[in-house]
Amino acid sequence: MDTYICKICGNACMFGGKPTNCPLCGALSKYLLDPKTYKVPVIKSLTQKTGDNIIDCIKFLVSLSQFYLASAKASKDASFKARYRMLGKMEAEHVRVLSDLIGAQPPTIEEDYAVPKKHDSDNQTLAADFRKKAEQLYRKALSEATELRAKDVFYAFIEFETGNNRK
Repeated sequence: MDTYICKICGNACMFGGKPTNCPLCGALSKYLLDPKTYKVPVIKSLTQKTGDNIIDCIKFLVSLSQFYLASAKASKDASFKARYRMLGKMEAEHVRVLSDLIGAQPPTIEEDYAVPKKHDSDNQTLAADFRKKAEQLYRKALSEATELRAKDVFYAFIEFETGNNRK
């Protein structure tokens, strides 16, 4: 088994070969590093603008994660349920990564907080709109960030939201 550490979320994963994506945050394989070469990324300080953008992203991502988890719970379709449960967990991981950047405890994500639509197709439409909103927030944050670590995270999250990490 090969071990890799994700440069974005910092989690380790073990596979028989390098996976296409980080199984926890969805980052592309280019962010999965050999543990021997991995160095824990550090930001000594953030600009006020970067910190404010991170907080805006966290607030939105908490609600997005809650939406996905509630939609998964409400669905009767096994495929939809599994996909949205996975996306809810990945968005929660994005919340954790961003919280770490500002040195804060991640907020609690309550599965029953969001109220999904009755039909999976309506939730899919909402999800597409939410992903576009997340991408817009990340692009804004990326354009205003001056810290390399923050830029790496926002860029990886843009790739996740736009589907550049899915084959």
